Amino acid sequence: MKKIIFIVLLILLTACTNNVNNTNNDLIENEGVEKESKKNSIEGAEIDRTGILSGEIITDGIYGKSGKYFLYFIPDKETREIIYQDHPLEIGESVPLEFEDLSLIKDLPKELGIYKVEIDADFSVNKWAAKLKSIKLTDDIGTVEYEGKTYETNDLDENVQPKDSVCGLIVENVRRFDGGGVIIFFAGEIESGGYYNVYPGGDVFQYNKVGKIIAEKEYKKNFPTYKGKGNNFSVWFTETNELYEELANFSAIGRGKFKSSNYYLVYNYGIGAGPGEILSEIVSLDENYKGLFEYNENEIRIMGFDDDYLIAVENKIDGLEVAESTYYFVALGEFSKIKIASSDGESGYMFEKSNEDKSNKNYTDFKMTNQPYGNSSNPQRSHTIGYRYFNNDISSSGKDYLTKDVNYGTFKYGDNKVEVYEGDAFLGMVAEDISVVYRCTEDFPEELERIRIKFTGETTLTGKLNVSVDDEFGYQVYFVADSESASKLPHHMKDTRDGSGFRFSNENIKEILGEEPFSKECEITINDYNIHYAATEASNTAELVSVKYND
Repeated sequence: MKKIIFIVLLILLTACTNNVNNTNNDLIENEGVEKESKKNSIEGAEIDRTGILSGEIITDGIYGKSGKYFLYFIPDKETREIIYQDHPLEIGESVPLEFEDLSLIKDLPKELGIYKVEIDADFSVNKWAAKLKSIKLTDDIGTVEYEGKTYETNDLDENVQPKDSVCGLIVENVRRFDGGGVIIFFAGEIESGGYYNVYPGGDVFQYNKVGKIIAEKEYKKNFPTYKGKGNNFSVWFTETNELYEELANFSAIGRGKFKSSNYYLVYNYGIGAGPGEILSEIVSLDENYKGLFEYNENEIRIMGFDDDYLIAVENKIDGLEVAESTYYFVALGEFSKIKIASSDGESGYMFEKSNEDKSNKNYTDFKMTNQPYGNSSNPQRSHTIGYRYFNNDISSSGKDYLTKDVNYGTFKYGDNKVEVYEGDAFLGMVAEDISVVYRCTEDFPEELERIRIKFTGETTLTGKLNVSVDDEFGYQVYFVADSESASKLPHHMKDTRDGSGFRFSNENIKEILGEEPFSKECEITINDYNIHYAATEASNTAELVSVKYND
């Protein structure tokens, strides 16, 4: 069964905090740090700063409801010397202050900014954050060592530091790692717009509810990057306030405009950013998506999209495994939702957008490729389904529909059935080309339109050969295999015919059989057996190699 690899994303969240390089992240462990008596001249006045921990905080007033909160504190020069004198470690220019009681910060401003404060904190709790005991605004702090700078674009460089401004955000913390890896935390809100989806996190995310916003092109400039790279310009969040439930009640997948905070950027470290952001405002929601996907215990995610459609998957999760998956096509013309495929826990489909130029076509193409998972015992092999979308303006019925072209087939095999893929040997022949086409609509997701399958290789059959000549149809040749020989011919499960009769494709068939009508029992050898099945009349064909009539 498939083991979901996303669990490592959750591990990253811990790694980003708990497992940071010792040269970057340790704070003082000893609570009884000896504090020197220091003096500082501020505005001409001599102030005794013995034991005072002061500096600046960066905040936007948005904390969510996680039960564990953080502020980033930038010590002034004198405070930095106090807290680092016994442990000269580098954790960046700002210190995470951890707290659980929101009443501690009730008097802090709600607007994004940098504020002067005095704090009382315990630096001995752990190696990566201090535990905040109290905090208050003040006008007087020690020496401010850095005032910050503003980036004119959204791209940051190796000189970025806390207090720098970019995209209307303020850098809270910069953590640097061996090998050039960087994690940068920001205060402030990012405005974005585009698709969203929300789903239960299950075991992978310790049962936290998860959501993601995929920003449209016009909003990408609002997301900071580092050396030209970012977090795929998306917002990945968990349930931290009532806004998550509002999205879930609207639809598990939808579209709208949003604001979010607590953004952080991961560059060249681990596998990227996990769901750590906070949804702070729903600006608007597209009413066309209301009720499109019901939020439930399953994982519903967007796989991909184009101008005309989106592809979604609903995974039924069993622990850390996908038990089964159902795939949907959503046509954005009339917002129809069409079931297009399904898979069990042994395999899954990947979406592939067509790279063809659509300007000269009145339809849209895409593919779904099925791959068995690495530990699968299922004999099902890799295969591709090709889709072609016709919107309601193009289709003759006036409704959105898809055609679905499958390159494998399900065939009768005695009292059983068997999956046959291109290249497979079956009944002494080889399946060379398989095309089974369905018409898919919201009400009828899989209506068979036609079957075209070519088998190569010779086989010998017995039955009755019929030659007829008349004014209406001209010269006609038709062979009907007897019951024993009919079982030697491939018969698709969707083919409602008996599968025993076919015509011949030879151009010289008159020379082989003559022009006079007859009906005779015989033994024939054929090659290149072709199945043709459609709503309109169609006949299977084969090349006649030889014929031997019964006496």
